[in-house]
Amino acid sequence: AIDAARCASRIGADEVMVLYRRTQSEMPAYAEDVEHAESEGIEFNFLVNPVKFIGENGKITSIECVKMELGEPDESGRRRPIPIEGSEFIIDVDSAVLAIGQMIDRDSVPKDVEVSDRNTVVTDSLTKETSHPQIFACGDIELGPASVIEAIGGAKDAAESIHRYLREEDIRAGRDDPVIKAENIPTEGFDIDARQVMPLYRVSDISDDFSETELGFTEEMAVKEAERCLSCGGCSACEECLKVCPPECIDLNDQGKIVELNVGAIVLATGFELFDISTLPQYGYGVYPNVLTSMEMERVLDVNGPTGSQIIVPKTGKEVKSVSYVLCAGSRDTEVGCAHCSRVCCLYSLKQAQLLRDRGIDVTIHYIDIRAPGRRYEEFYRATQEKGAMFVKGKVTEIVPNGDQVLVRSEDMMLNRMVEYPADLVILAPPVIATEDSLKLAEALRVPSDEDKFVLEKHPKIDPVSTKREGIYACGMVIGPKDIQSTTAEAEAAAMKVVNFLNGDRIIDPDKAYLAYPDVCTSCEDCVKVCPENAITMMDGLPVINDIICSGCGACIPTCEENALEQQGLTEAQLKASIRGALEGSEAELKIIAFVEKAIAYTAVDLAGLARLSYPSSIRIIPLPSMARLKKEHLLYAFAHGADGVMALEAPSHEGPYGHAHVISEDRLDDYRWEIEDEDVDSSRLWFSRVYVPDWRKLKRVFTTFHDMVDGEGPLDDEVRETLIEEYP
Repeated sequence: AIDAARCASRIGADEVMVLYRRTQSEMPAYAEDVEHAESEGIEFNFLVNPVKFIGENGKITSIECVKMELGEPDESGRRRPIPIEGSEFIIDVDSAVLAIGQMIDRDSVPKDVEVSDRNTVVTDSLTKETSHPQIFACGDIELGPASVIEAIGGAKDAAESIHRYLREEDIRAGRDDPVIKAENIPTEGFDIDARQVMPLYRVSDISDDFSETELGFTEEMAVKEAERCLSCGGCSACEECLKVCPPECIDLNDQGKIVELNVGAIVLATGFELFDISTLPQYGYGVYPNVLTSMEMERVLDVNGPTGSQIIVPKTGKEVKSVSYVLCAGSRDTEVGCAHCSRVCCLYSLKQAQLLRDRGIDVTIHYIDIRAPGRRYEEFYRATQEKGAMFVKGKVTEIVPNGDQVLVRSEDMMLNRMVEYPADLVILAPPVIATEDSLKLAEALRVPSDEDKFVLEKHPKIDPVSTKREGIYACGMVIGPKDIQSTTAEAEAAAMKVVNFLNGDRIIDPDKAYLAYPDVCTSCEDCVKVCPENAITMMDGLPVINDIICSGCGACIPTCEENALEQQGLTEAQLKASIRGALEGSEAELKIIAFVEKAIAYTAVDLAGLARLSYPSSIRIIPLPSMARLKKEHLLYAFAHGADGVMALEAPSHEGPYGHAHVISEDRLDDYRWEIEDEDVDSSRLWFSRVYVPDWRKLKRVFTTFHDMVDGEGPLDDEVRETLIEEYP
């Protein structure tokens, strides 16, 4: 009906209207078709039904219509139109076009083929079989009025069924892939982008013109529309990729699969990715064809690369005579990009610069600092200078088009002014960042990461390839940016760590809990109930701790009122000795003990120390597996032996190797805060806080704030301390 109306407008009708007995929402038409028709002046009259054609001398002159209202839904699911009594009216017309639907020719269908109530042939939706074993059906005769695309798809299914039927093959085998409905397609992780709006002819341009009204997408619009694709269909096994791959690298039979492996140790070595430099528009990446990344330049220089090692602009084929390198493009920037230095950018840029100078190409390198530490690296830097590469010290502010070239605008710190350098090709050295997959893997393994999402070492100086989880190691750029030499050395170190770990007679963790005094155990099972790892079971009335499952969080020990449990490497005697040692060695006027969770929170403290972050000298740090290991008696013992305040710095809930125990800690510390009031110790002298690794810069404020609070209270009262020392000698 809409197509007919638009055609009538084009062949000379001054006024065209469409009469429909329901509302627009019930009309079986595409919304864009209705919109286009309205933009061309087509009038739509809804809730109107023609009841009589009126004419003179064999020619129509008017239509009698009646107004409608909607009642209850009919068998089609749409609300049934009901005539409004007494609402008849006349519309004068010169001609009328009937658009009242279509149906199948029942006479063409054999009588032994089942037909539905809708007068369509009943088929198997998968194979297109009818009730007759040798007859298949598809298209409008199966679906009723539908689209050409649906008819073509059904025809392909029917043809496949007939092909198999004639060869006496199973016509259903391998064809049960369900159709994924649009609303069920997973969209997590994708940006939601609106569809591109199709450009149309203006209304004044279409009279007497049957040309396409949809002008088609521009190249830019087509690319943006294609980028919206979620690739939900996957591979269709068309094998076209096999035909166009000269090295025959593709093997369609080698399909990916999920494999479960039982292992005794894991080495994380998942590499890196480059920062998306297109997010920084001042560099023009993705906008100008002659702006590349260093990784893309490696491909250009490679004899097996896309240009066969010819130095040309890959997208245009233009010969290159001058190249500018932009080091630290997005690096060492605390506002946008990445704050860290990627370590390797300077040297690989120097390598590429030497290769270009060997071919007589002018090279300019814009840098902030050149990082070339290590044996013979400084000589490599000087060799690049001697080959004629020009170095400009200063940050690049922007890259703009300049005819067939681009113009690099930069500060020159030596000349103390802004400079401009034209170049045929610009190479950006973006920062190295951690991959999203490595971050997800680290989270799954409960291995902590730093603020830049790199895996944290157990200790960057003395144990650089171990993580905070026993049996899990890391090497290479999963830990942070480094060169090939450092990466291979770490890989060998991690391999040897695994060998030593797996060759041991037993897996021993010094933090494991154990039943030290079975004679005093009352079989209360409190330790079983509280264990966040479910590592404790009862056997013959005594708790049995599974060393493999136990994380060593220590949460079970404070629950034992009989003190039957101990922890390897952190017995009650050892913990009290640590408290005494920390306090006795301090000459500060105020003395504060800071119990710190040793996986994540202590890593933040360690980073603060490596950065030479200063904090009050009153703070004395004692690492613990988790604050769930603390008893109220430990806090009072610290106050008895000289502490004026106690801090408990815990990791975030559910994170790190003791993650489940961290949930318990806050509740216990909250109880302890009020219980120490019974011993005349003010609750303000106990501080609990959760510390994330990226928060290490905030530790100075945390420590200083608590120090000032305790300083305001003053040292603990001597009488209170004397009373405590009698109870906790």
